[in-house]
Amino acid sequence: MQKNILFVIPTMQQGGAERVVSIMANYWAQKGYGISVISFDDQASYYPLLPTVKYYNLNSTTNGFGLLNFVVNNIKRTFNYLRLAKKIGPDVVVSFTDNANVYCVLYNFFARRKLVITQRNNPDYITLPSVIKKLPRLIYKYADVMVLQCEATKAIYERQRVKLPPKTEVIYNMIKTDYQESFANEKRENIVLAVGRIENRQKQFDRLVEMFAATGNSSWQLHIAGDGPNLPDLKARIMKAGLLDRVILHGSIKNIMPFYSKAKIFALTSLFEGQPNALIEAMVNGCACISYDCPTGPAEIIDNSVNGILVKLNDEPEFIKQLAGLMNDEAAIKKFSAEAVKVKSIFDETRIMTQWENIITNL
Repeated sequence: MQKNILFVIPTMQQGGAERVVSIMANYWAQKGYGISVISFDDQASYYPLLPTVKYYNLNSTTNGFGLLNFVVNNIKRTFNYLRLAKKIGPDVVVSFTDNANVYCVLYNFFARRKLVITQRNNPDYITLPSVIKKLPRLIYKYADVMVLQCEATKAIYERQRVKLPPKTEVIYNMIKTDYQESFANEKRENIVLAVGRIENRQKQFDRLVEMFAATGNSSWQLHIAGDGPNLPDLKARIMKAGLLDRVILHGSIKNIMPFYSKAKIFALTSLFEGQPNALIEAMVNGCACISYDCPTGPAEIIDNSVNGILVKLNDEPEFIKQLAGLMNDEAAIKKFSAEAVKVKSIFDETRIMTQWENIITNL
C-alpha cells in the first residue's frame, strides 16, 4: 500500500540534506505516494519540488538571541507542527538533521506516528543549541528507525554512548541517474573544482586556496561554487594574494553538473563531513578526485590510488604534493576519471530508494 509520507527539515535552502529531501520527495511523488515537506523557516524551497508535493513552512524563527527568543520560537514551532501534522495525517514521518530529529521525537509523544530519524553529518560536530545538545543521547532511542549515511557514523555513536533505535540502518546518499553519460568525451580544462558552503569551520576553502597557490602551477585555475558566511573573507584573501585570475568564485549555482564535466580535478578539504554529495557527484561525472580522509564519508567512497587520492586530514604538505603531482600527470587524471565513474552503481538513485522503500514498507 502506498504511504503518506511527511519529511521534516529545518530549511530547504541550499545544502546536501535539503537536496536529498527534494530527490526523495519527487521520486516518491512520481510513484503516487502522498508527499509533504515541512520546514521550520519561512523560505521557499531552493530545490524544485513537483506540484504534487505539498510544502509547508512553520514560520517559527524570529530574530534575536537568548532564552526568551528560544522559548518563543519553540512554542510557535510546536503549535504549528502539531496543527499541520494533524492536517496531513502522515503514515510515516522522516526527519533530516539533528535539529529536526530532536523536535520530531519530542513531538511524537503527542502526535504519534511511525518515525524515521536520520543523521546527515558527523555526530562529533553536532550543532544543536546548548539547551538541547544532550537530548539525542536520551531520546533518539524512541524513534522507530534511524538511518545513517555511512558505517563510520555508527562507530561514533557507539563511542558517544548514544542509545539508538533498535532498528538502525546505513543507507548511502543517492545520485540522480539522468546525468550525462558522455563525460569521458567532454573537453575538460585545467580546472580544480571545489563545491560547498563557504564556511571555513568545515569546508576549509581558505586553506584550499593557499594549497592551490602553493602548487606553483600557473596553467591551472581553482573554481569554487558555493555561498556562505565566509565568502567576503575568501574574496579578500584571494585579492590580497593576487590570485583573482587563478581562483574563480562562482557563488551559488543551481545546476552544478556542467561544472563537473568541465573540470579535470575535484578537491575536498573538509574538516568533517557526513557523506559528501559533491564528492560522489564529481566522481560519477568523471572528475579525478583528491580528498582529505576526514571523518566521515570519503574513505567509504574513495579507494586510495585506485579511483582517487586520499590524504591524511589536514596534512597540508602532502595535499600540496599530491595535488601538484596530479595536475602534472594527465595519465593519472584519466585513470582516476575512468575508475571514479564506477561508483555510480553504488549510489544509484533507484538502488538507494529501494532500500528506503523497504524501511517504509516494513514500518
